This record gives sequence, structure tokens and C-alpha cells, in this order.
Amino acid sequence: GYLTAKQLNQKMAACELIVTRSGYSTLMDLAILNKKAVLIPTPGQTEQEYLAENFFQKNIFYTQSQKDFDLKKVLKKDGKYKGFQQDFGSLALLQKRISELSKKM
Repeated sequence: GYLTAKQLNQKMAACELIVTRSGYSTLMDLAILNKKAVLIPTPGQTEQEYLAENFFQKNIFYTQSQKDFDLKKVLKKDGKYKGFQQDFGSLALLQKRISELSKKM
């Protein structure tokens, strides 16, 4: 809540690894930025839990529950999960690709 959208985007672009929630719009941001991330679903948010687990099973993003979060473990697993690893080029293409991935879930 302290950064503007532009500032947040700049900070995320500068990061090597992002620890974040697993909401749909966050996943779109990660895809556009082509970033690796650790997904921490908000407890009780079934969509976030589902998305995090699905991308974990596909070796796209590492995930941990909020209550079991362990930064040392995250950093050890960092190399295996590369993120989306695709140049989406445009928001329309990104939305299409995420929709395709969601249908495969």
C-alpha cells in the first residue's frame, strides 16, 4: 500500500526472485515481467491455493503455505522453478496464454 503501481512494477522488475500471493493478477504480472516467484496463497482463498498448487505441480513456481513458510527452504528450491519462461509480448497474448493454462488445470 506504499507504492504506486508504476513504482511496484519497477521494484518487481529489479528483483531476481519474488515472494508473493498467488492471485490471478499477480500471476499475470509475473508472466509479463518474466520473473521467478515463490507463491504463498492467502489461507482460505481456494482460487489462490489451487493456482499455487497447479503451477507447483508443473514446476513453474515453487509454493509454500503461509504457516509453513521457510525462507531457507525457498532459496534451496529456487533453481528448479523458472517461472513462465515465455515472452508474451502483449497483454492480450498473456491473457490468452493464462486462459489456456487454466483450462489444462
